[in-house]
Amino acid sequence: MAETSNAKIQVSVLTGFLGSGKTTCLNHLLQELASEAVPAVILHRFAYEFELDTIVVHKTRLAFFSEVFDFGTGCLCCSPRGDFTRALWSLIDADESRVSRGEAAVTHLFVETTGLAEPEVFARVFFQDAQIAARFQLQHVLAVVDPEAVLPHLLEEPPPGLSNKAVTQVSLADIFVLNTQNSSESSNLQDNTKVVKGKLLELAPAAIISPAIASTTPVMLMPSVAGVP
Repeated sequence: MAETSNAKIQVSVLTGFLGSGKTTCLNHLLQELASEAVPAVILHRFAYEFELDTIVVHKTRLAFFSEVFDFGTGCLCCSPRGDFTRALWSLIDADESRVSRGEAAVTHLFVETTGLAEPEVFARVFFQDAQIAARFQLQHVLAVVDPEAVLPHLLEEPPPGLSNKAVTQVSLADIFVLNTQNSSESSNLQDNTKVVKGKLLELAPAAIISPAIASTTPVMLMPSVAGVP
């Protein structure tokens, strides 16, 4: 018997600076999903990055895939809430079509943001729109962190009236994946990683910190991802 779409789609937002390993982490999560799970992906990216990414999302088992482009204009219709909300409605329509054909409903949505995006903007959509909130449940904000690359950004003082982008980006996370695969084998790596861990827990005390192997994270850390809700 085909599943209905009554159960909310479980949402995980992946954030992190450009080059931190978000897409590699996403591909691992997709690979490790329970066999009965039906995943979808929405990829948020800057328009100028189109076709520049060297790592692509594995789409083999995806029930839905969409890209939301940020043209850097500051217009909400193109970055990110307008197009993002439209992508969510496209997913809802596609899910209803699947169910009407007797296929399994979508169970998980992964949203990968750009390296400069603030995940709060995306997370807010799942609470401010009642119709969206009725169909989706935000479960996790996962931040992929390269300790050596992010450390100076976490410690820098922003200009007056502006926020620290790195701090804003990680403050909402409930899971951190420390990816040192791209870090140099410097003698400071261990010390820098320790400092970053302390800073992350200061910003998000309840968060889980997981070391990464090739930017992977144990799916068991994400209960709503480890199995079908």
